Amino acid sequence: MKIGIVSAEPSGDLLGSKILSKIKENFQNIEVIGVGGGPLQEHNLSTDREMLEIMGLVDPILNFQKIVNYRNDLIETFINEKIDIFIGIDAPDFNFEIHKKLQKKGIKTVHVVCPSVWAWRPGRVKKFTKVKLKGWKDKTDKDPIKNGIKNNVIKRLSRYFDII
Repeated sequence: MKIGIVSAEPSGDLLGSKILSKIKENFQNIEVIGVGGGPLQEHNLSTDREMLEIMGLVDPILNFQKIVNYRNDLIETFINEKIDIFIGIDAPDFNFEIHKKLQKKGIKTVHVVCPSVWAWRPGRVKKFTKVKLKGWKDKTDKDPIKNGIKNNVIKRLSRYFDII
């Protein structure tokens, strides 16, 4: 099984490594391609997260084309490597576009760690539900925090993996 992964920060690296450890228990041969640090380094991923670490209002605008090019390079790599599944960890503004493009190519995707900033960007729930939770019967009323959407993926994964 070939897995593509993008983890933007140390907490995602830890979660990603736990998920991959559980996958390894069920699949003998896995190959992991993508970006991550910390414990994900046992999979020889790229540690080049410079474009993922750009924050604020001005810096993303100034580096917009570099960020888009970096994301497009990752998408192209995942497609050329013929990954079986993509795991995006956090970084929704970066990863959601990867999910969208890979899904159009028939590649299954999972997004782990819903954005914890629903309070200031509640409109994300519509995009997230459509792209990531397709087919799930969860309630996504107007208050996603109240309805537990931000932790839903973790709860669902915990049914299959002891990651919590």
